[in-house]
Amino acid sequence: MIGDIINVLVTIIGATSWGTTLANLISSNGVSTVLLTRSEAERTLLENNNSIPSLEDIPLSTSLEISSDANTILPKTDVVVLAVPSNRIQENLERIPHNLKDSVIFVSGIKGLNSSTGERMSSIIERNIPIAKNRIVVLSGPNLSREIAQNIPSSTVIACENLQLAQTIKSIFNNRNFGIHTSDDVTGVELGGAFKNIIAITAGIVDGMSYGANSKSIIVNKGINEILLLVTRLGGKAETVFGLSGLGDLIATCFSLLSRNRYVGEQIGKGKQLNEIVNNMKNVAEGINTTQAALVLANQHNLNLPLIEGTGSILFNNSNPHEIINMLLSKFAE
Repeated sequence: MIGDIINVLVTIIGATSWGTTLANLISSNGVSTVLLTRSEAERTLLENNNSIPSLEDIPLSTSLEISSDANTILPKTDVVVLAVPSNRIQENLERIPHNLKDSVIFVSGIKGLNSSTGERMSSIIERNIPIAKNRIVVLSGPNLSREIAQNIPSSTVIACENLQLAQTIKSIFNNRNFGIHTSDDVTGVELGGAFKNIIAITAGIVDGMSYGANSKSIIVNKGINEILLLVTRLGGKAETVFGLSGLGDLIATCFSLLSRNRYVGEQIGKGKQLNEIVNNMKNVAEGINTTQAALVLANQHNLNLPLIEGTGSILFNNSNPHEIINMLLSKFAE
């Protein structure tokens, strides 16, 4: 167990806008922080730009260290924060050397699932880093990177079966503009943060079709019900679904113009093709892969999820968005 946070070293894996935002936050809290890049070239670019990727108007913390040397940094790290796209977690875990501290803690800030199996990120971490078993923490909530980077008041949830450990990690992230709630429902927090991205895509499609707030509210309402079915069937708690990391995150992601997943849906609703949208984006919209994962899990557990199934049909079967959305709205009106 780590002690005084002043003597703790935190390493963030993932020089994404989200990972760099978290690195800035922790460093600004007075905690020794290293942002680990994929390459020396990426490290040099980040240092030269001196700003958060995709948030170029926000400078890096002056006390933040940037490194590409995983073999030197990670063995002396107390807390490893993973903030990479879900489809790149495996390659990043394989970068991690075996000579870690016995007490090392892993924090997953990834809101996604394995698209083929539906496996959660915390499970993938445990499977690949056995030494971290029982010391894996999940961070999830309504956390738009730009708002946090600009010190706009925000909150998140830190979940761990060991609440004492959750409190320890809370002390690293918490400040007056970034409030931390703790939970022992790792499953519920992790799944809620992933599944809401699907609903944000659907809500974005409604935006792109210019259907208005009434139609969008129907989609969001039915969306939280489908998330509830999935989360509770997979072992999460209903109260978590309706908390900050579930409903709170869903609201932010469905209604904010900063949301990547809502943006993807909006562009689909305007008639653009998914490949074109994704190719023109700098950042990953996790809801696309998570839709695939949710369909796998729904099939395994014999769940009827018309909204998620309809979204999947639009994304992967080239179904007409107008026809699917109109069908869903008619169905939900019955």
